[in-house]
Amino acid sequence: MRSATKPALTVFALAARRQKLALALAGLPLLGVAMQVAPGGWRPVTLWIIGLVLGVALYHASFGFASAYRRMISMNLVHYVSANATYLLTRLFALFLFSWCVRTWLP
Repeated sequence: MRSATKPALTVFALAARRQKLALALAGLPLLGVAMQVAPGGWRPVTLWIIGLVLGVALYHASFGFASAYRRMISMNLVHYVSANATYLLTRLFALFLFSWCVRTWLP
């Protein structure tokens, strides 16, 4: 019979958790300094942070351009490339829409 308790964390898992915590704590002062020193104020820094977070999320989701073409060639699955193209067109539309909004509504 299996026990209901969770297995103990290994030394490597504990080290990885500590490393992530240390990295996050080291990033907070850097974030504060970047917001104070940035020539455009806090907005460009916030946009960079949003871009980094989205980039890391896409990296960990394996939704890169190379993975779609690799799957198309190795497994003969074309729908990954079509999903990738749809994603690219959506990003381009959002970019043009955002630039139009900025030119129209901001002085």
